[in-house]
Amino acid sequence: MLCKEIASSVSLLAMVLAQAVYVSPTLACSICQSGDPLAPAGTAKLDAGQAQLALNFEYLTARARSHDDPLFIEELTQMTLRPVFSFSPWSALSAVLQVPVVFKDFSETAPGDVSNQTKPAGLGDVDIGARIFLLSSKNFQRETWHRFGVSLGSTLPTGSNDAQENGVRLDEHAQLGIGAFAPYAGVLYAFSQDPWNFFATVSAKRPLVNGYAYRYGPAVMWSFAVEYRPVDRLSFGLGLDGRYAWADIQAGATVSNTGGLVVAAAPVLKLNLFDELWFVARAQIPFATHLFGEQSVGPTIFGGVQYTFD
Repeated sequence: MLCKEIASSVSLLAMVLAQAVYVSPTLACSICQSGDPLAPAGTAKLDAGQAQLALNFEYLTARARSHDDPLFIEELTQMTLRPVFSFSPWSALSAVLQVPVVFKDFSETAPGDVSNQTKPAGLGDVDIGARIFLLSSKNFQRETWHRFGVSLGSTLPTGSNDAQENGVRLDEHAQLGIGAFAPYAGVLYAFSQDPWNFFATVSAKRPLVNGYAYRYGPAVMWSFAVEYRPVDRLSFGLGLDGRYAWADIQAGATVSNTGGLVVAAAPVLKLNLFDELWFVARAQIPFATHLFGEQSVGPTIFGGVQYTFD
């Protein structure tokens, strides 16, 4: 029975992800983040003294008309391998370190088959964050658990932002990093009553100006998710991820074809492989947008494993 339920759930998620890949792209800025900045660390709260290692893979595609030369269309395929380390020294605190290794395929194409292509790869912008739980209330009689807290953190300018080709600096979206700190802060709430779990977070992110007078637009991001666990080794759910981003700024001027609203459905599947090792797969499938300029982006696909140490 368990094997049949697991197989059925895996097949269902595979169908959803496969369909997502073929969904018509919707407008969005090319690198803005949706949902929870600390999502790669998962939604489970670690106990005091616990640590968690995770290895996540992300895949996305995006397309936009060039701001510098509107004759060109910019296209990006980005893959990220992201080791994540989480540690909870106290029950009220979880610290998270994310170290992305980024692979990009960036091209600019104009009418007449005039094109430029580059494929940078390397370390991206490392992210250091924390979840601080201000309230954790359990009702053993009702078997419920409420948690409320805040999240704080920032990406660090560790990814290259000065890559050149033939003596010319590559486009901002072809760089491995944004070249500046990008602090964020938010609030989170979680509710559990077995076999149901609910998680919600709203965050704001404000990147700083980099050395080339470019600043990515501030953004408000949110994530709401409900998960159901039919058996101990399997859970699945559906979320609503989104963002509203202001347009980018370069040398005091607004950058066209950046910023706007994206709302995405976010299916998720979690499968226990053995002991404390879990496989996690999820996606962000945009279905509602209100954006600025000419842009498009496909669904973002995530997959990975995580292991918790006592």
